[in-house]
Amino acid sequence: MPYRPPMPARKDVSAGKIAIILIVAFFLVIVAPTVLYLIVVNLGPDYDEPRITINMAMPEPIQRQIGGTSHWDVTSRVNMVSPSGTKLLWSEVRVIVKSSMGALLIPATLPSPDAPASYDDASDGTVDVEAWFIDVDGDGNLEAGDTLKLTGIGASYEGAVVEMVKAGARIASLTLPTDFPP
Repeated sequence: MPYRPPMPARKDVSAGKIAIILIVAFFLVIVAPTVLYLIVVNLGPDYDEPRITINMAMPEPIQRQIGGTSHWDVTSRVNMVSPSGTKLLWSEVRVIVKSSMGALLIPATLPSPDAPASYDDASDGTVDVEAWFIDVDGDGNLEAGDTLKLTGIGASYEGAVVEMVKAGARIASLTLPTDFPP
């Protein structure tokens, strides 16, 4: 068999093209989305104030008769406002009540200072659910020991979620009992 010289090495230009394609793909898949994410995250609001949260006690429903029909008044004591030392006025807080299925029962409502003589007595034929607060030291600040009260609640409010919000941000949430006591 006669001697055959080895085949000359092929110069493959496609290897360079593949490298460029891989670099571009890496940039499009990893680098560009990361940069875009960082830009979007940094466009968000700056929170100068710490997030306020309120820890509420288990709600306590008490039945009363209004216009010959059973209704309940529900109270929930404020256990703690955090961070500690936070100055939060009752006038800055709104109360929202949603059904257990999420339907809005009471839109954002400013609770009033508790005045039992002013509770709805069904004189107009209906009982309105009203939000009240009991400020133990009378300074207008929402703080541990104060109480949130909802009056005139019917059985349709069983399992409802009560939210307290400040400037649209939820600061407290509690769920009403699913079976109001007689």
